[in-house]
Amino acid sequence: MHSNNFPYLKRQKWHLIVADGATHEMVLFNTPLDFKDKKGKDCNTATFEVKQRFGKSGQFSFHAFFKCDSYVGFDKEVTLKFDVLEEDRERVIPDYSVEDMEAINGPTMVESLMAGDTTRDDESDPDEDQTEALAKKLSAAGLSNASKKVNDQGS
Repeated sequence: MHSNNFPYLKRQKWHLIVADGATHEMVLFNTPLDFKDKKGKDCNTATFEVKQRFGKSGQFSFHAFFKCDSYVGFDKEVTLKFDVLEEDRERVIPDYSVEDMEAINGPTMVESLMAGDTTRDDESDPDEDQTEALAKKLSAAGLSNASKKVNDQGS
């Protein structure tokens, strides 16, 4: 694109805005469109993915706005209607692992910070002092001479 107001090269940018079909006000998503193929060359089509959950089956209506930031009068509005089918009864949902379920049901990082969770990262017994724990780790690593020095300094 080139004009007197933009004496330098400016690439046009298109945006897709999808809103509620009845009111045209509640925006569901807004995404810039990239008109490039898999090799990175310019083309006339754009591919994008939208993930949206619907709580019920039935017909839904949306309104799509295609907006350009460079050209006046090139904007386009389209009404989209589609059917959402009932859930597939034969769909197989894989089981979650034990670790995943613990992560889902466990406290979040913010909750653990707010609760003052003071879990220790090391595997030592909480009743032992730090020098004994260090000496055990050194001897387990095969550094028994170093562990003796730690025990001598600690006592």
